[in-house]
Amino acid sequence: MRDRCGRPLRGAGRRLFGDSRPPGLGQLDDEIALIVLRDFGDGLRPSGAVRLEVVGGKIVRIADFFRCPWIIEAAASVAIETA
Repeated sequence: MRDRCGRPLRGAGRRLFGDSRPPGLGQLDDEIALIVLRDFGDGLRPSGAVRLEVVGGKIVRIADFFRCPWIIEAAASVAIETA
């Protein structure tokens, strides 16, 4: 994974994101979320999420569950939009 300038991540960024892909827009239990995909060796799987509360077309609340993998495991549904 690379930073905004295209440089490889180092240190804490590398440990945090590892083999993750940039987050994709999706839904976690029918709520808008950014879903982080990680390569676990057998393919990409959801590994974290950031829930977004949108009111009137504006983000009014952000809930970061990136370091809480059990949120993904406990979700009834995880959907990722594809381009």
